[in-house]
Formats: sequence, C-alpha cells, structure tokens
Amino acid sequence: MKTNLILLFAFIFTNAMSQWSQDPRVNTVWEQPENQGAPVICTDGDGGAIVAWGSDHGIRANRIDKFGYRQWGNNGAPVSPVPGPRTPTNIISDGRGGALIVWEDFTKGFQIGNQNNPENEMYVQRVDRTGKRLWDTSGVLIRGFITKTRIGDFQIVSDDYQTFMISWYDERQPVQWYVQRIDLNGKIAFERNGRAIPHESKVYNGQRRVVSDGKGGMLMARGNDQIGVVVDKVNKDGSFPWPLGGIPTYTGGPIGMVSDGHGGAILSGIHFTSGPPNFEAEGRIQRIDSTGQLLWGALGKIFAPDADVRTFPRLVSDNNSGALVTWDDTTNGARQRFVARYDRKGNMLWKTAGFQLWFRSTIDPLVMNNLKGSIIWLINDFNTPQGDLYAFRVDSSGTVSWGKVGILIRYRDFEEWPYFLEATADGRGGFIAVWSERRGPGWQNLVLQQVSVDGKLGDVITSVEEETDLGKYPSEFILFPPFPNPSNPTTKISFSLHRSSKVQIYVINIRGDRVATLIDRNFTPGKYETPWNGRNQTGKEVSSGLYFVQMVADGYIQVRKHLLIH
Repeated sequence: MKTNLILLFAFIFTNAMSQWSQDPRVNTVWEQPENQGAPVICTDGDGGAIVAWGSDHGIRANRIDKFGYRQWGNNGAPVSPVPGPRTPTNIISDGRGGALIVWEDFTKGFQIGNQNNPENEMYVQRVDRTGKRLWDTSGVLIRGFITKTRIGDFQIVSDDYQTFMISWYDERQPVQWYVQRIDLNGKIAFERNGRAIPHESKVYNGQRRVVSDGKGGMLMARGNDQIGVVVDKVNKDGSFPWPLGGIPTYTGGPIGMVSDGHGGAILSGIHFTSGPPNFEAEGRIQRIDSTGQLLWGALGKIFAPDADVRTFPRLVSDNNSGALVTWDDTTNGARQRFVARYDRKGNMLWKTAGFQLWFRSTIDPLVMNNLKGSIIWLINDFNTPQGDLYAFRVDSSGTVSWGKVGILIRYRDFEEWPYFLEATADGRGGFIAVWSERRGPGWQNLVLQQVSVDGKLGDVITSVEEETDLGKYPSEFILFPPFPNPSNPTTKISFSLHRSSKVQIYVINIRGDRVATLIDRNFTPGKYETPWNGRNQTGKEVSSGLYFVQMVADGYIQVRKHLLIH
C-alpha cells in the first residue's frame, strides 16, 4: 500500500505541472490561423473552464483544465452548424462538467430578411465534458425567424442544473420580453418562440437583470418610467404570480441584482433625489423576498450618500444571503472606489477606505464573485495605448487582498487592445479570464489567464488536502470531508441540510466520469451519512486513485476530494 501511495502522489504532482503562463507580457494564447472573437466562459466544475467563441469555422468551444491544458484539441469542438453569421451570447454550466451555449443566428436574416437591418434567431446547444454535442447538431431553436423583428439581451439562469430559463427582449411588440424553459434533454416547455412576460402599458427597453428564484423559475428586474426599478417573477410552469407591473424597489439604475439564496434577490442602483442642474443622488440597496416583500425598509439602505451621474454600482453575492457592493463617487474632492458588505438583514458590516481611481476606464469594470465571499473586479487601463489589465480583490472581511493598486495581469509592449473581456471563478478563490486580441498576421485570437486566490498568475493549487473553508457555501447545505480519507476501501460521506431539498451525491474520477450515484432523492432538514465502498454503479471494484465526491442541492454544488487505496 505504501508503494501505491508513492506512485499515486507522483502521478498527481507530475500532472500538476501548470501550463498557465505566469508572465503578464505573454499570458496563455490559443493561436489559430483564423479569427476568434466574442468569447463567453463558465466553470467546468473542477477548477477549469469551458470557453465558447465565434470563429471562421462557426461557433466552437474548448475546455481548459485547472492546469491550463486544452481538453478538446487545439481548436476545440464544433458547437453550431457550418460557418455563418453566428455569435455566442451566453454560456452556463450544466452541472455535469459540460455547458449550455446560446447564440444568435443571422443566417435567415441575410438570406430572406432585411439586408440593412437583418432579423436574428436564437439557438442553444449542450456539450458534455468531452466536447460532444448532445442535442441536434443544429442546436435547439428557441426563437425563430419573424419578419421585421429582432431580438436581443439574451439571459439564461438555472438553480438545479436540470432545467434552464432563457429570456430575451423581442420586437414583436414595441417593447416585450419573452421566456422559454429548456431541460437537459433539449426539450422546451412553453409555446414555440417563447412566452410573453406581461407588463404595464408604458415600458422601455432599458437595462434588466435576471436571477433564479430557487424553484426553477426566475426574477427579472427592469426599469419603469414612473417608479424606477421593478421586479417581475416567472414561475417554473410559466405563470406570473406577482401584480402586473411588478414590485417597485425604489433602488434606481444601473441595475445590480443577485440571488439571496432563498428565492428572493438583492438589488442596487442610484436613486436621483433631484433633477438638473445638480442631479443629486444616493446609492441604494434593497432585498426582496420570494413573495415580493421588501425586507430592508420601504426605500432600502443607502450605501453612497454622495453618488452622482457618473456612479455605477456593481453587486455580487456574499454567499450568505447578503451582498458586496462596489461603486465610485467623488469624496473629499477626489474620485474614489469603495466596497461595502451588507448582511442578510441589511446591516452594513464594513466599508473599505477609498481606492484612488488612477484608471480612466473604471466606469464599467468586470465584477465577479470568487465563490468564497470575495468581490473581484477587472479593469482595462485606458491611460495606456495597449490596454493594460488589472485585477482587484476585497475579501468577505473587508481586507484588500491584492493591494489598492491591484495586480497586473496583462501588459503588451505593442499597441493592441483586449476585447470581449470575460471571466469565471476557478472554485479556489481565484479566476480564469479570457479575451480576444489581434495576433500574428491579422488574426484575432483568444488569450486566457488564471489568477490564484493569492493574486499570482498561473499559480495552481495542487495539494490533495481538503478545503475546510465553507464560506463559499450557503449555511443550509454542507458536504463534510469523507472519513476516513484515504480509505481502504470504505469511507463515510456526511452532509447536513437546514431546509428540505433534493440531494444528489456522486463519485467522479479524475477524467470527469461519474463512477457511482450514492444518493438521488429528497431529504428533510437534518444531518445524514452514506458510505462508499470503493465500487462503481455496477458493483465492480474501482482502481486506487483520486476521486471527487460531488453534492448537488438546490442548485449549489459542493465537491470534496477523496483518496482510495486498495
């Protein structure tokens, strides 16, 4: 057994040698003799990511593992049909190592539509963790060609990775939103071309945000000319339980919105208290529950009393029914950026000292949650002709982890801008970013960079020790480390629930294959335990090695590592 342990650890650490670049002047480039643009990215559930992009050969996708290695070949796997005027717009994990990819298609618009303003269609495809298309090779049509009408603002959410809600803006009426539900088999639930979301008579096509409602439906925040921001609810069955016109939140725009983990949402925005010429404003944050009740007072909480027309707050969840909000305003004569955290009851737990804004492009940074309660934002510096890229992090306790000048993650000594910047959490407190930039003889290629929780480029955690920080998980669902670990062969897997939920627990090998399903049923609140005897679903003994125990509950996924020794 000692020999097996030595060989196994040698295997783990030999394969842990990272392919990621550690040099911001280089990064990790996917060079191909074709254009690659409009990338979208999501987690692969194992520290890596799945990236989809538009290319000269249609929409393609690739999975990059946590060490920076491409899993689906150098140029990825096909997602859409043959090349054509198609652009990926959204991607979301399928909870099984694959992804659902949404794209808009102008093929018919150019063929039979308005050449000057072509109509578009919307499709979605599912790929598994090997890059295989699981649905029809043409994808599933969500919204087909309709003369003289276009669609846009596609958004997709899920809370159980069984069904997915897709919504969009549609020109079939002067202003209208539609929704469609699709399951893992590619079956749609509502009428062809989607179901219209009811609204009041006077609305406008402004910014909106969508989050899951925790029960297979969704909440949608949007603008209203008379009362500011309102929230509509769409149930999983396509019904609309809240009053026509939505529930007003009085938070203002631009709209920030995240799930509160209990079927409701937290919203932020700028509310103007006076008009021209002063345009006095304040930043407000509000929580709305699953029944439409405002929980933080009639007008919410004020996080920025000195907001102005240039203040653009951004919001992420703290993974504990609260939120972190970041914004910029002019305080003491200087433009500064702040971060504050609010708990589930609306109490401000802390507020950072201001960051001096020496960047020119801070109005709309890319902001994300690292799944451990931290807020991370990425900023392009417009002061440089090559568009230097910086990252900042403030953790759940208010600590400015990467310094007030951030970390440099991209630098070029030639003039070339990064385009289509997107990022996803790596599950370890860091992130993986992707963008497009011009390389070689005129090709637009993809560039990626992994950054660890410590702010180091290409620094991959390779230890097989278990994570004990449960801050990234809601307190309602906890998967404990298997015990004993390592085991020979039987181990016990424990988990706790603070509310009723369907629970699925799987054992997955290092290739991502599901070895065994240990649990797949509903549970009431309590603590439970189940054994794994080192055998697969058919009862055959599996080989010694590293395995992953995955628990899915109410849309949250928790993973523990386990070492099996025979």
